[in-house]
Amino acid sequence: MRLIVLCTLLFSVQIHAKIVARVLDVKGNAFVFNSNGQSQQLQFGSKIYDLSEVMVDDSSYVSVLDSSDHVHHLAGGTYAKFFNNLLEVKNGYVWTRAKGKKHAIINTINSVVRYHSGQFITSVNNSELKTQVLSITASPKLSSSLEPNLAIAIPAGHFSFIDQAYERGLPRTPTRVGLNSYKNIKSVFTDVKSLKNTKFEKTLFAVTSKSRGIASVDNTPRIAPSVNNAKRGKTIFIKTASRTPASAKRESAMDYYRSVVPAPKKKVKRKPKAKVNYYGFDFDKQAPVTVTKAKVKKVPAKKIVKVVTIQAPTVEKKKTANRVPASIAPAAIVDDINSAFEKSLDQKVQNNKRHSSEVNQLIDELKSFKKDYSKHY
Repeated sequence: MRLIVLCTLLFSVQIHAKIVARVLDVKGNAFVFNSNGQSQQLQFGSKIYDLSEVMVDDSSYVSVLDSSDHVHHLAGGTYAKFFNNLLEVKNGYVWTRAKGKKHAIINTINSVVRYHSGQFITSVNNSELKTQVLSITASPKLSSSLEPNLAIAIPAGHFSFIDQAYERGLPRTPTRVGLNSYKNIKSVFTDVKSLKNTKFEKTLFAVTSKSRGIASVDNTPRIAPSVNNAKRGKTIFIKTASRTPASAKRESAMDYYRSVVPAPKKKVKRKPKAKVNYYGFDFDKQAPVTVTKAKVKKVPAKKIVKVVTIQAPTVEKKKTANRVPASIAPAAIVDDINSAFEKSLDQKVQNNKRHSSEVNQLIDELKSFKKDYSKHY
């Protein structure tokens, strides 16, 4: 009896719960958990009630239409919770396409996203506490959960994020998204059928395909004149002088090369100068010359006899000798060594005596006494 009452109560609660979304498309495994903890695998046309949580497998996706006519594409690995006119993304990627005029909200672990039309992508990393919003054709407003009034509008083609480790959790200034970044985030939704034919690359990045042609050929269309209205042209022949190569005028290419390149100068070998000795009169002293106004008389110069003698260069033979320092002679070296040795020997003998000076004196006296008083004296 109690089991029947409990089942009726759960059934009545589910009936009174409001339907907030319906499944438009699904691929793979996706499950919904209602407020009572019951789970159900999602299929096409499945109903999602208020306070229900949806979990999508890693290699799957699900497309959902909410009560405000907004479509949400949940990629693989996404975990979200549905409310009335509100979606809470706990982890994963969600592509939102808003068509209605009603304003809606997307909540994350640290941000609030307000939107009403256009398309944008919301990504949440639960482990790093980071939320990122990429605007494609919409202009959603991003704000922090701690400061919901400080919202920043994200224009089309820009993105922003909220990170707890950046600017105390406030949203970053929107930045232009790159083509590679857009392709990377779009690759997460490659399996979604309704997003395969989208061409946002052309609108966001002005990507146009150009056909490659020959650079020297002009492909612009030209209007051909009609045959009746066309004027006949004249053919003009211009006579030009025939030019022949300069090398052809010569007998051969070598002749042309010789005419262009100057001939190398011959090196003249200079003979060595010979020493000349002059014997005879002094050339500096000449006979005096008397000059008059009427006549100029020149004294004849004396005869000069020149004797030229050419001396052949003498070749000196190199003498080899043993090199010895000029300042030191061999005998001097030996004398220096002997004198140094004798000086050191005398010094050592003076310092290292066998007996003291008194004992040596006594020994000398005894020796002299022995000589003076010998037996044969």
